[in-house]
Amino acid sequence: MSSGGIRTSIGLAKARLIKYTSSANGALNDHETQCNKAATDFPDDASKIADVNSKFHRRFITYKENVNRTINQLNVLHGDWQKIIDKKGTAEETIYQENITKPDGFLHAIDDAQSTLNKLDQRLRETNWDSSDNPSHPPFSPDINGTSSQQQTVVSMPDIEVYEASEDGQNFPPWLTRFEFGVAVSASHLSDIEKVKFLMTRLSSKAFKEYSHSCLPGEIVDYNFRTTCQRLKKLFSGDRSIFIDRYECLKINREDGEEFKAFVNRLKHQLHKFEFEKLNEEQFNCLVLLTSLKAQKDSRLRERILHKLHKDGDDVEFDAVISECEQYLSTIAEAKTIEKSPKQQVNNVQLKKSYDKKGSPRPSGGTSSGGKPKDSGPPEC
Repeated sequence: MSSGGIRTSIGLAKARLIKYTSSANGALNDHETQCNKAATDFPDDASKIADVNSKFHRRFITYKENVNRTINQLNVLHGDWQKIIDKKGTAEETIYQENITKPDGFLHAIDDAQSTLNKLDQRLRETNWDSSDNPSHPPFSPDINGTSSQQQTVVSMPDIEVYEASEDGQNFPPWLTRFEFGVAVSASHLSDIEKVKFLMTRLSSKAFKEYSHSCLPGEIVDYNFRTTCQRLKKLFSGDRSIFIDRYECLKINREDGEEFKAFVNRLKHQLHKFEFEKLNEEQFNCLVLLTSLKAQKDSRLRERILHKLHKDGDDVEFDAVISECEQYLSTIAEAKTIEKSPKQQVNNVQLKKSYDKKGSPRPSGGTSSGGKPKDSGPPEC
């Protein structure tokens, strides 16, 4: 199957998974509502709640089968896509990255579905339903090594290197994407909290210490897997402005010795981060102004424009940015007029007096004894 066919199949499977997950969550809510009503209306008759449990039993089993089957289908398609990436290289990798980083991507759908499966298992245990009714899908709650009381699964994760935090944090998003891919393919059965624990084992001691401190006064396990990933991105990638990405996109160029295909793939990645659909005219005008200020002496102006873009966002006005730049330049010019200290001014006066005593010309008629210039008489004919 081609990569295009795989992407189409993934899209269809994702849609089914979202549908099954939504139906399962609705059934869980309906079950809780009816159980509460039965307990309120018949407080002394436990059989009423048992009837509700029996009514929802088969529905929950069906939802589990559908969700599990669709997750497995997505994992197989995901693995096939990865094989194509290994063959085609960076061009296909770029397409892959664009797809899995979307907020509504299939990896997030799998996370939501897995969370719902955990709820279904918990509800089955709470209502004491016998797992023998569905031997092909026994209650499953593996520990971090992938084991349970009924079965043992060896988790074979890809060789994902330990994450070391960098200054700019730009290496974290691709690292996390690779980790999520590995979990989805090799360990999708792990519960949400077990994914969090496994993720923590792939952080360096310094990165783990920094993240654990950021969770205080709470605990690391207080957050689910998706929230943990979001918190890690914010911690290690920082609050990077989209205008930085847009600025870098506009000034991108092919480096000496860089293969053309490699450059095109790098360009595609920058264009993807540009987010044209969210750019308005005022922002575009500001970006053109920003990219036109290329001289070293304009570095302060570039900083002020980027700061203004980041602060005002969609409400930024081109004229307001220009006014702020002009005000800054005016302030710099005024500062230069008063940058000479009083001592420098005194030295200049003293230097002038010294020149007058030693080197300045005297009046041609000289001076009288009273200090007044002598009358040189009428000019000669």
